[in-house]
Amino acid sequence: EELYPNNGLSAGGCNVEIKGNRFFDSPSQKIKMISSLGERMLELKWDKTKKLYKFIIPPCNWLLSGREPTEDLVNQIKSEQIKVIMTLNEVEWYTAGEFFYYDPHVEKIMPVPAFPNNMSEEERQQRWHAEEEEELSLIHI
Repeated sequence: EELYPNNGLSAGGCNVEIKGNRFFDSPSQKIKMISSLGERMLELKWDKTKKLYKFIIPPCNWLLSGREPTEDLVNQIKSEQIKVIMTLNEVEWYTAGEFFYYDPHVEKIMPVPAFPNNMSEEERQQRWHAEEEEELSLIHI
């Protein structure tokens, strides 16, 4: 089985697909998300045209099983792999993969300088960092 994508925002809402062999529509198809702080079950939706399962990742505090979502507990969930297992009959469970929650952090937004087409990636990175350093030195004046 393949879980894609295997990461998403801690606020939830990521559309995830599970691809694999010998999948079929079943009234008992479910996934279970397991963390060190609890486990919860979700219904899977069958996509008969693509022959795969779909589900929407819930917010990470959903895995707290009703506990107050403190910052420490939420950060603990975001720091670990969430095991995802699936069943088609609620008897046999199979590993579908691991999922990771994250929150992006934007440090700065700036225009990308125009680099010559024949410049290597390493040269571009060096020039980019040199321009960042120059910009930072101007800010501190």
